[in-house]
This record gives sequence, C-alpha cells and structure tokens, in this order.
Amino acid sequence: MDLITLIVYALAAGAAAATGPKSSATDAIKDAYRRLKQLIESRYRAPNVDALEKRPDLKSIQASVSEDLADTNVSQDEEVLELARKILALVKGQAPEVGAEMCVDLNVIEVGGDATIQRIEAGGHGGCSRSEAEEYIGETERAKPISKPKMRRTRSGTSRKAEGARGHRETRETIRDQQQQGQQQMAGPPGPVILRRTPHLDLNPQGSVAPEKTILVHVFADKEAARSGEESEDIVIELPPHLQKIDLSTHLLVSPQLKVIGSAVQPLKVEVDKDTSSDASFEVQVRTHDEIAGLMRDLPSVKRASISAVFNYQGRPSGSVTRIVPLDLDFTVPPDLPNVTERVAAGTLRVEPEARRADLLVQVRAQPINDGRQFQCWVSTPLIDVEEEERWEDWNLPAVAESIVRGYMENFVDEDATPLERLSSLKGAGRQLFDAAPANFKSAYWKLVDAGHAPKTMAIVSDEPYIPWELMIPHRRHHGRSDSREPLGVACAVGRWVLGDGSSGPQHLPLSDSIVIAPRYTGKNALPHAEEEAQYVLEKFPGLRIEPARLETIDASLATHRGSILHLCCHGVDPAESAAQAVYLEGDRKLDTTMLSGLDNVRKALEEQVTLVLINACEVGRPKPALVGLGGFAQTFIDLGAAGVVAALWSVRDDLAHEIAMEFYQCVLEDQTRPFAEVLREVRARAYDKASGAEDTYAAYCFYGDPLACATA
Repeated sequence: MDLITLIVYALAAGAAAATGPKSSATDAIKDAYRRLKQLIESRYRAPNVDALEKRPDLKSIQASVSEDLADTNVSQDEEVLELARKILALVKGQAPEVGAEMCVDLNVIEVGGDATIQRIEAGGHGGCSRSEAEEYIGETERAKPISKPKMRRTRSGTSRKAEGARGHRETRETIRDQQQQGQQQMAGPPGPVILRRTPHLDLNPQGSVAPEKTILVHVFADKEAARSGEESEDIVIELPPHLQKIDLSTHLLVSPQLKVIGSAVQPLKVEVDKDTSSDASFEVQVRTHDEIAGLMRDLPSVKRASISAVFNYQGRPSGSVTRIVPLDLDFTVPPDLPNVTERVAAGTLRVEPEARRADLLVQVRAQPINDGRQFQCWVSTPLIDVEEEERWEDWNLPAVAESIVRGYMENFVDEDATPLERLSSLKGAGRQLFDAAPANFKSAYWKLVDAGHAPKTMAIVSDEPYIPWELMIPHRRHHGRSDSREPLGVACAVGRWVLGDGSSGPQHLPLSDSIVIAPRYTGKNALPHAEEEAQYVLEKFPGLRIEPARLETIDASLATHRGSILHLCCHGVDPAESAAQAVYLEGDRKLDTTMLSGLDNVRKALEEQVTLVLINACEVGRPKPALVGLGGFAQTFIDLGAAGVVAALWSVRDDLAHEIAMEFYQCVLEDQTRPFAEVLREVRARAYDKASGAEDTYAAYCFYGDPLACATA
C-alpha cells in the first residue's frame, strides 16, 4: 500500500470516527479529519471525499477517492501526510471500533515516520471475511497509480514491501503482485519540478561611486543566500513536468542619477538541472556632477541611487531584486525632502508557467527612494506591436496618489448630492483619473482601440494602491471629434495586484470551503441581511463561522482552521472615527487595518491556504459614500498573503452589498472557469446605467488579483 492509500484510509477512518453512530472520537480526531478533508478538497479537488461520510466502510467509494488522487502530488504533501498519520494513530488509540467497521485491524498499521508501506491485518472484524478484505485491498491497489520518483529528491516513490503480518502470507503476496503489475502498467505521470532559487544583483565596484564612473551589473539566480546590501529571499518555482527551464526577460531600471549603457533588457535562463541560472549583464554609468546637480529640485534624494532588476515571464511580471547605490558627490547636497522613504522590497522571483496573459498589462513600480510621487510604468500586450510604449517610463505625480484621488472624488462624496449629481461626479472623476494616467499606458490603449483590439482583460501590477483604474474613462480628441469610451472597469475585466514585489497574482483559486466573520449586531448597528448572507456562504462552501466575532476568537480560530474563502460581513466604521479603515466587531469593538496586520495567525492562515477574501463593509441607511477602501483592508489582506480580494472602494448600502455578494458566489458556482473580475465587471456596469437607477454601490467593488483568476483547480 502506498501513501495515497494511507491517505484514503485516514479519510475513511476519520469519517467513520467523526460521524459514525458508535463514534468515540475526540475533538482531536474530528479536527484533524476536518482539516485533512479541507486540504484534500481545496488543493486536489477530490469530488468523492464527501461520499465517505455516508459510507466510510464502502470499498468502492474508497477506490473512487484513490482514483481522484491518482494524478496529483498528494503523496508529496507533507501537511496532508502528517494529518493522515495523526488520524490513524488517534483512531487506533481512541476509537478502535472504527477499524472493525472498516474491516481493518488498525493495530498493525504503521503510521509513523516516512514509511511508504503499512502492514495490514484484514479479515475477521465486523462480519468482514478475509477474502472480502483482500478484494478491497486489491481494488484499491488497482485504482491507484504507483508513484514515480519526484524532483523533490526527498525519497523515491517506489513502494517497498512490508514484513509479513501475523501469518497472512497470501494477503501480502497478493498486494506485492498487484503493486508490481501496477508499476508496469499504471505508472502515474511525474509530479511537478520544484526549483528553489534566490535572485541576486551583484555590483562592481561595490560601495559608493563617483560621478561618471561605470558600474558593472550582474543579475542571476542560484541557491546561495542573499549578498550583503541585497534585499532578497529564497523562492520556490513549481514547474509542470514537461518544462525543464524558464526563460525570463530581465529589465534593468535605474534612478535618474544613473543611465544604462546599451540594452536595458537581457534574457535570464533558469534550468532544472543547473544550480545557477545564466547571467544577465549590464553596464551602468553615473551621470556627471552637473547633471546630478540639476536633478536636486526634482528628486527627493540625490545622494542615493538605485538599481533594480525586474523579471518578466511571457508577458507577466515575475518579481524583482534591488540594490541601493550611495554616490560620492563633491558638492553640497541639500537634505532629503520631507517624507522620503527608502523602499526596497525583498527580492522575489515568482513564476506561474502555464498562466494566461491579459490583453493589456500595466506595471507600476515605485522608485526605491521616493516621497510617494515617483513611479515608473511599463505596458505590454500580446494583441499588437507596441514596441514604442513597451519600455519603462517615469510617471511622476504632482501630489501623493491618495490626496489626488480624494480631490477628484470630493463632489462624489458630498452628502447633499443627488443620485444624478453623484453619477456625474463619478464620471468626471473618471475622466480626470485617465488624464493623470501614465503617458505610455494611454498611448498603448488608443493603439489597441484604433487597431480594433480594444482590451477585454487588463492586469494592473502596481506598487501604487490608491489609483482606481477601474473608474478611469478614456477620452480624447480624434479626427476633430470628441471620443469618449466606457469606464475601463466596464469595458474590461480589471484585476489589480498591489503586493508591491513586482510579481503577478495567482490565476487558480479553487473554492471549496469557507471561514465567515459576521458579527451579530443589535440595535441601530444591526445588518438586516448579514445572517442570510453568512448562512448562504456556509451552505455553499461549508466551513466555520467564527463566534463570537471578536479579535480574540478570530485570532484563535485562524490558528487551527483554514478556508479557501474568508468572508467578512461587517458594519463599517465612519472614517471620521478611525484613521485607518475599520469595521465593528461584536461588543462595539473595532478591527482596523493596523490591528489586522499584527495578527500572526491571520498571516499564517493566508500563507498556508490559497484564499479568496471577500469584504462587505456595509452601512445601514448610508447618508453618503465614504472613501474607506483607499489603501484599506484589501491592501492589508494582500500583504498578509491573500491570493485575491474582493472589496469596495467606498462604503456601500447593506441591501445592495448583500445582493452583490450572493450574485458573485452564484456566478462562481455556475461556472468555475469564469474570472472573478469578469463577474464584477458586469456588476460595475449597472452603476452607469440610468435605467437601473445608476446606483454607485455597484461601481464600488474591485477585484485585487489577476484579471483571469478563477475558481478552477
């Protein structure tokens, strides 16, 4: 019996122990079983697992689960294996009657260590004969493939034979023969290739550099730790078995005090069988004294320069690595401007080899040394040639983005505005936002439109979290006439990824279970639709409702529970009462983004489970929309490890928020291949339709993630 069969036995034993009529299962068994089931369903999409709870002893169901798992990497999932062994050990010690119900003597199953064979004594229990037990074991062995050795190099996947068990040599020989036959006839496909590499950026010379001097830059990835002065971290790339290498494009970006000599784009090849990638080499020169002196009024700091390597894989941003370069200047340098920060994110290289490209990609990087206004922009599209725009260009804002957005939306949030005035203000702000967008983005957009390829999907990978690209309304004078288009978020499925490390969001977010935070409010804070919404989510995606909804129970629950959906249905706090975005929990306690970012168990839960977060911060009888979502919970959840977030830019009406949440989940259930951003695009369109009431709540919801992300496994 191999590791897949061990996992199936654990699922069956856990189901029998946790749900059977004779169960003496403890909470430990139930929790371990539910966690194992949750992992199997969310990571490996095994549709027959639920059937085990109805008939855990039925060998045909167990064989079906084995078939579900046959072509997966579950046998290499250490978390799954640990839980499976834990369940069998607990059942063996605390619920021995389960073994009889399953026709298996659990006393002789080896569940510890790295054993790949478990000794089984079958027969004579619960009315099950030895021949019936042998028949079950044979069916299970025939249903599963025998694992091949994996690239993780932890151990071979070939099963080793167990010692005899209490004289039942016939059973052992049957298992052995069937294993050998399975190895010859039904070997499963190889598992994914796992690459561990750290991106590096080496400089020669190191240390401070004088004007007009040359710096040689070498970019590569290997298995060594980060070098001194380099912000980088070990990363893991999972490749499908047919792909033995990845070919990256490496773009070298430098701050204005420097210039790249020659090409700023070089290839970088990472191969499975080589510890070190190829080398992408560049030559950078420090500008002259006079040129640097002329930059003093425009740069927040001239005495420190930066060099960054930005990686791209088949048109998708895939990470970056940065070094700060001190300059040796022989003239008086003014002090840094106020609010100057040195922002150097940990180096990242993250590749999803089989991901699809959006019709239009806009990548925005913050200058490593900036005061919140200095950015660089790069655009790319697979639809037409935009070589002129497909280069990094500076994008310097007149003020910090948050204040710009709030200024444009000032009339929109006026409490005395009528619905028509509010819609007009929303459209006007959309036109102003487009005017303020990067020049190379606008040029590429109009080239696509004029070529008859107006984009249908748009990926925004940005270090800047405030600009609501979804609301932008493209407009221009064209052939002497005004040409105005639908808002980007109505014409395109827009996904914004604001993690800030130059990588793209994941495209596959299987949804199977949930964790719901829905405080039970009373009095004026009661949300009429919250109970129905919470029950609907738990019915469609079974899981846990955290009760009571307090900070302590949220933190404690997420220490042990995981879900592919984290759904929050809460009462939003008026922004006048909180410096950061906040919601009310039970007992009039508040949860704001600062507290959330400090909850280690939330971070751990989101890092360990691919999770979609949906935030409904509602207002009952909302007198006016408030821009609570700018840089709020969505940004914080992405930073904590969420794979995608659905959230509103401003406070929304409770009844419509409930309607939108229900519609979103229903669309996902009906078609798991439908991108989340596409669902929200259709919702957003209603905000601009006067016939539908032009209700602004519909325009509030944004998807923070890849625009092609969907619920398929």
